Amino acid sequence: MVDTLQLLGGIGGVAVLLAGIVFVVKGKKAKDEPTSAVAIVNKKDKVVKSRPQEDEDLHVKVLFGSQTGTAESFANRFVKEAKEHGLKAKAVDLEEFEIDFIAQEKNLVFLVATYGEGEPTDNAVKFHEWILEGGHDVTGMSYSVFGLGNRQYEHFNAMGKLVDEKLQEFGGKRITPVGLGDDDGTLEDDFESWKDRLWTPLRLSCGLTAKQEAVKAAKTESKFKIVEHEGAEVKVVPENPESMEGHKLHYATVTAVRELHGEASGRSCMHIELDMDGYDIQYHTGDHLGIFAPNPAELVEKAGRLMKFDLDGVFSLELRDGTAAKKPHFPQPVTFRRALTSFVDLTMPVRKSLLKTLSEFATNQDEAKKLATYGSKEGKAAFEKDIAAAEKTILDILSDFPSIDLPKDLFFELCPRLPARFYSISSSSSLYASTIHITCSVVDYNKSSGQHYRGVCSGWLQDNLLQSSHANMKVPCYVRHSTFRLPENPSTPVVMVGPGTGLAPLRGFIQERRFQKDSGSTVGETVLYFGCQHRDKDYIYKEELLEACNEGTLSALHLAFSREKEKKVYVQDLIRENADDVWRLLQAGCHFYVCGAMKMAKDVKKAVTEIAATNGKMSGNEAEAFVHKMVEEGAYQQDAW
Repeated sequence: MVDTLQLLGGIGGVAVLLAGIVFVVKGKKAKDEPTSAVAIVNKKDKVVKSRPQEDEDLHVKVLFGSQTGTAESFANRFVKEAKEHGLKAKAVDLEEFEIDFIAQEKNLVFLVATYGEGEPTDNAVKFHEWILEGGHDVTGMSYSVFGLGNRQYEHFNAMGKLVDEKLQEFGGKRITPVGLGDDDGTLEDDFESWKDRLWTPLRLSCGLTAKQEAVKAAKTESKFKIVEHEGAEVKVVPENPESMEGHKLHYATVTAVRELHGEASGRSCMHIELDMDGYDIQYHTGDHLGIFAPNPAELVEKAGRLMKFDLDGVFSLELRDGTAAKKPHFPQPVTFRRALTSFVDLTMPVRKSLLKTLSEFATNQDEAKKLATYGSKEGKAAFEKDIAAAEKTILDILSDFPSIDLPKDLFFELCPRLPARFYSISSSSSLYASTIHITCSVVDYNKSSGQHYRGVCSGWLQDNLLQSSHANMKVPCYVRHSTFRLPENPSTPVVMVGPGTGLAPLRGFIQERRFQKDSGSTVGETVLYFGCQHRDKDYIYKEELLEACNEGTLSALHLAFSREKEKKVYVQDLIRENADDVWRLLQAGCHFYVCGAMKMAKDVKKAVTEIAATNGKMSGNEAEAFVHKMVEEGAYQQDAW
C-alpha cells in the first residue's frame, strides 16, 4: 500500500548533496492580472477572482490527483492524445485547480488515484474536503472520471467512485461511466479502454461532431524546455529547504539505532529513533513518517552517462505553452546532479506507454519496432515477460536500447518525482512526545534478471546508520496523519495482528496501553498475534514483547514461526486455532487491528469472517456483513501494503 532530499550534518561526502545553487537575479515584476469575462466575488473575503483568459479556448481540463506520478503521466498522455481527436486540453494539478470556478467549467476529466485505505492523494486533499462539504451546484458542467486503484485493497478506487458520485449529485452531467483502473492487474489496459469509450461522447459534449478525420500523432514533445545557464553567477541555497511536495519539512536528528535481526538472518531490520525537539510538530500513535532520501550516487552517474548530462551544469525548466501542469518536479535553477539526486525517481518500473514514447526516439529501426511492440496491445505478453517481470526502469531501457536519443527536457517530464518513503511510527506519542521511532526493513534482493536492487530509502539509512557513525545525522521528514487509531475508551479490548514489520505501529499501541494503565485508566485486554520466520533470526522486539507480557500490558502473545516446522504456520492459522477466544473478544466489542502485507491482511479477515460464521452461527453473507459493519464503525482497521 502504495513517491528526496539529502543527508545533512556531519557525514562526510553526503552533506554536500543538499547544497544546491541559485542564481543572483533581479526581482521579478508583479505578474499581470488575468483577464476574463468570468469573475467570482468571494463575499466572505471581499476578493474578486477572475478566470484566466487562456482557459476560455479550452475544450477540456484534465485534473489529476497523483501520489507517485502515475495519474499525472496519464493526464499528460490524455492531453497529447486529445489533439489527435481535435480537442484542446490542459492538464491541471488538483492542488492548483481553482475550485471557485468549477461551476463555470464546461468539460472536466478527472484522473484520481486512491491512496492507502480509501484516502485521497496529498495533492487532492483540499478537493476531497470540498467534495465532502456537499451542497455545491455544478449544473451545466460535464465530466468523466477515471480512478487509479488496486483491487487488493479494501476500499478499491474509493476516491474515483466518490468524485463520480458526488459530481452527479451536485448537478454535473456524466459523459461516460466511471472507469476503474486496477494497478494489481491491468491499469494501463483499463485506462486505454476507458479512453476509447470517452472520445466520441467527449467531442459531442464539446460541441463538435462525433467523429473527425484522424489527426496524425505528432512526435512527443516535452511541455517544458531546458535552459542551460553557462557562466552565470551562482550562490549556494540554504541547506534546509522549508518544504517538499507541499509539506513542511523537519530535519530530525538520529539519536539511536540498532539492528533487530539476528546475525544468522541474512537480512536487516533497523530500529531508528529520531529527535523532533525544536520543531512545531505533533504526531499521534499510529501515524506515518515520510522520509525524503536521495538516489544512490551510482544511479545518478549512470543517468548522466546515458543522457549525456553535464552533472555539474546548471539549468532551468521553462513551460513551452499553457497545456501542462505548471509545476516542475524540483526547484530551480539547479544542477543536473542535484535534480537527479533529490527530485527524480530513477527506480520506478516502466509502463507500456513509456516504451511507446521512447520508440519515437530510437534511431535504429529494429529497436524502434521492438519498443513499439512492447508498448502495444499486441505486445502485452512480451512486455510482461521481458519488461514487467524484470522490473525494468527507464535507465535499464536506455541501456538496452542505445539508439534512443531522448531529449533532455522530455527525460525530466517522463520521470516522476522522487517520492517520500513512508514508515509506520512505532512509538507512543504519549510516552515519546518529541521523539519518533520507526522500524525499517532494508529492501535488498536480486531481480528476476539477476540485477541487484536495494531500496532507495532503506539502503540510504542503512549505509549511513549501521555502516558509519550516525552522529549529527539529519533526516528530512514529515508526519502524515493516519486513521489507524486505538479506541478512545481504554477499557475497550483490542486484538492486534502484525507479523514482521507489521508490528511497528502495534508496538506504539502497546506502549500507549501501558501509558494508559500507568496513568490509572482501566485498560481492556490487549492481545497480540505476531509472526516471523525464525525465533532466533527475525523475532523483532522480542525482549519488549516478553516484558509487556510479564508486566501485564499484553494479556496474551501468540507467536507464529513459519519456517521452524515442516508445516508452515502463519498468524491467520493461530487466529483460527483460538477461534473461541477471538469470538469472545469480538462479542465484547473489541477493536481489531491488522498491519502488514496485503495477502496476510486478506487471509486474516477471511479467518475472522469464518469465526463469525462458525462461532456466531451466521450464514456466509451474515458473517461478511458482521465484519463489514466493524470496518464501517472503525472497529476493524488495517494498515496494509
